[in-house]
Amino acid sequence: MLRFASPAVLLIGTALSSPLLAQDCNNNGIDDAIDLVTGTSFDCNKNGIPDECDACAGDITLITFEEFTELTPIGDQYAAEGVTFSLIGTDDLPIICSEGAPNVAFGGTSPDTPLAGANGLCDADGGPAIPIAIDFDPPVTFASLFVIDIDSNDVVELRAFNGNTLVQTQGASNGEEGTGNGVGTFFQFNVGEITRIEVEFTNDGQGWAIDDVSFRRPSATSNCTSLVRVAQESAPGLGDFDSNILGFIEVFPTTTAVESLYSYDFPSKDSFNGTLFPLDTNDSNLALIQTGDNGLSLFVIHDKPQDNSGGRAEMRVEISGDPDGSEIVLRDDPNDNSDTYSGDAGDSVFTGRWNWENCCTDGFVLGDIEGSWEIVASFTDVNGSSSTPVFSGMFDWVVQSADGNNIELALEEDRRIRLDQIPGPCPLSLTPDVLDVSLSAGGAQVMSLDAGPAYAGQIYFLLGTITGTQPGVNLGEVTLPLNPGPYFQLTLGSPGGSFLTGQVGFLNAAGQGTAALGLPAGSSASLAGLTAHHAFTLLAEPFVSNPCPVRLVP
Repeated sequence: MLRFASPAVLLIGTALSSPLLAQDCNNNGIDDAIDLVTGTSFDCNKNGIPDECDACAGDITLITFEEFTELTPIGDQYAAEGVTFSLIGTDDLPIICSEGAPNVAFGGTSPDTPLAGANGLCDADGGPAIPIAIDFDPPVTFASLFVIDIDSNDVVELRAFNGNTLVQTQGASNGEEGTGNGVGTFFQFNVGEITRIEVEFTNDGQGWAIDDVSFRRPSATSNCTSLVRVAQESAPGLGDFDSNILGFIEVFPTTTAVESLYSYDFPSKDSFNGTLFPLDTNDSNLALIQTGDNGLSLFVIHDKPQDNSGGRAEMRVEISGDPDGSEIVLRDDPNDNSDTYSGDAGDSVFTGRWNWENCCTDGFVLGDIEGSWEIVASFTDVNGSSSTPVFSGMFDWVVQSADGNNIELALEEDRRIRLDQIPGPCPLSLTPDVLDVSLSAGGAQVMSLDAGPAYAGQIYFLLGTITGTQPGVNLGEVTLPLNPGPYFQLTLGSPGGSFLTGQVGFLNAAGQGTAALGLPAGSSASLAGLTAHHAFTLLAEPFVSNPCPVRLVP
């Protein structure tokens, strides 16, 4: 019989004047950990929290100013979206400046060029530069925008505030990467609550403007229904996706049209100019975005505009499980005959072959993805020519996520990646054989550990708590779903005690192991109603299991 050591029983008893309430994020009256092990809830992203309680990224709002005519003062026209604009230190308002209007915001002579192709928001009709303020009510958790025409002796500073507290400052001056005459320079803030952003120019030349202001507030509800699993085979052609799950991303939730989200050709010519996420030089990007006109859409974007780095790529994308197929809804460089595509509306297989110059990006968007879809993509030879490399001028491949937890992929010819939906159920990494152990009769709970074959031979460490599972213990890249307390300290400081067997050990070739908790007969009835939890981590890898509950009953 496995037994609690008497110090453990004493430590639990002195920590409680009455049994602690279990974690219950979904308010169904049942401990969350019990919901997970009984299959009432799923934890597909393996963070120890039922998926219906995960906070998802809220809808992203994009403001392009295109619905207004030149010279229109802009103040509270977007108040319904919770944002207003003003000029700092004056009662005037910023105004719309349009293409071909040098007397409004730009000198119109070298080196200053009017906006080309769209509206922007400028400080005034001539005169010294006046800072523009963007106020958010309620606060936002993410905001981005372009500042256009940082040239001559221009210096711009952007300041983000939460109330009266300055939370982040960013800036740029002419000559830095991504700045210049007629160029849009991208800025993004993702620093918790933001109530105000100020944009200030000094040493102003002859004009400047802001455009494509996007922002996001937390979702009003939880229930992450847009969770997407990301996997990549271990080598080209193996197809072992299920054994190589890299993580989970969130779909970008918007009601904006694809064309506005891609913002092709403005402010940077012949390029993607979207503001939902930043681009890095020599990266290829994938992003799933819920759009207002083409539903769920896959954005494929190669490289970054204005980075003095060109490249080429050949790619194949297959979308299965969509009953009416997908279609190409946007092509980067639509009039460039050197770029070629295959796949018509309603098809499931699409290819692209792109060449881009130092100025630009390349890519495409596949839209109207529906049903129980699955996406498999790879860089592969699509033109049948061994003389043209499958990719060049790129070093990284990234899947973008709405919550900022992006996933980096291996950039290797013919090595496929898979994106798919996770409806559940999802396997747990720590499961019990029983939930209840009797205080009067005693008993044992056997826990099965299953980290998967990728972690074969790793050393695991099982810990316990009687003080709940959230917020847990931050281990750096992962969070162990156990709150600190006397029992946690006991399992941490005295591993291998007589009340826990198999607390520390090596996972087998399948990445599995076994541990057990033993309770002696005649244990204190005062512990009745308590739910304790255990979870394990790996000593050499950023891995944590789900919390495994045990209920102590009379």
